[in-house]
Amino acid sequence: MPLNLQERPIFMIGAERSGTTLVMALLGCHSRIAVPEVVWYYPRFYPYLHTYGDLSVEANFRTLAQEMVFGLKTPFWGMKVNPRTIVDEVIELAPERSFAGLYAGMHLRFAQYVNKPRWGEKTPHNLYFVGPMHHDFPNAQFIYITRDGRDAQPAQQHLLRRPVLETLLERRQGMARAPA
Repeated sequence: MPLNLQERPIFMIGAERSGTTLVMALLGCHSRIAVPEVVWYYPRFYPYLHTYGDLSVEANFRTLAQEMVFGLKTPFWGMKVNPRTIVDEVIELAPERSFAGLYAGMHLRFAQYVNKPRWGEKTPHNLYFVGPMHHDFPNAQFIYITRDGRDAQPAQQHLLRRPVLETLLERRQGMARAPA
């Protein structure tokens, strides 16, 4: 069921290396907008929601909530929380018994922690889930970030090139020193 939240969420959508992190940081500095670390919830959970069964069943909903809460790269987005009660806190904040409800509940919990009324989110692969995200949050604002491919591609290559080149050189040097 679509969620129309009073404080409209903001989703930053863009390919990796397009500037989404900069926009995320800028929005997170706003006095009313809480933007936590990248969560990967849509890419990690949405395609597999059917495996959780009917989310109106308490046990199924709680299982999904636990996996969302404890599956974060940075535990609890750096919030000081009680690990024994955080799942209950998120469930209490969830506007409904659905994936979107838990998604909102997680972000609302972070927004409460940083004392801001509105939340935003940025995950690079959300680019592939804009349809479901728009369905789940029809009044959300979407910021689409594009970067000229001639800039983004070299930036990505620069990240990849150096370690690969160093590895190849190290292998070559190692083979040159190896006894015959």
